[in-house]
Amino acid sequence: RVAQQLQACGYYRLSAYWLPFALPCSPGTTRTKEFREGTSFDEILALYTFDRELRQLTLKCLEVVEIAVRAAWVHHFTLCTKKNAHAYLDAKCFRNRGKTHKELVVKLESSIRYGREKFIGHYFSKYTEPRLPPLWAVAETMSFGEFSKWFSATANPRIKDAVARSVGVKTGGLLEGVLHSLTRVRNICAHHSRLWNRKFSKR
Repeated sequence: RVAQQLQACGYYRLSAYWLPFALPCSPGTTRTKEFREGTSFDEILALYTFDRELRQLTLKCLEVVEIAVRAAWVHHFTLCTKKNAHAYLDAKCFRNRGKTHKELVVKLESSIRYGREKFIGHYFSKYTEPRLPPLWAVAETMSFGEFSKWFSATANPRIKDAVARSVGVKTGGLLEGVLHSLTRVRNICAHHSRLWNRKFSKR
């Protein structure tokens, strides 16, 4: 049974979960293969299973957050730009409006043109101008990390503050930091990395 579990998830991956059960390392070493008396493989496996379930629950919650914040940003950005559904293509609406905005648009265009979303294909089949679909359509194709960058680059602080208030955060600046942190958390969960006992550089 132990051999099967090690084969299923890998020795190195599982080793992170038995560190709390290991005896202190001797000077000059980083790990020990000796365990506290009474330690069982089932305890280690239970911790591994807990982390998997923690990631699944976290992703479920992050889905709600991501959709709500993205929808609020689309709404307030469109309103503040006089209901211009394509204002996101205007570099003047963003900080570091030169290279940063251009990079965001290029990456967005690349991902949506080579994606398989029918609603995007429908736009290109009917329109040639503007060159990309309206904001509420392209926002649906953004990853959490990509959206976080668009939100961070948004120049008008009123838009950010309005989005923040809509999800119960005091300011847009605070929400910007929250999104940055949650992007890291989401990537860890999506790639099945260890979330339990993880230290983050940004709280």
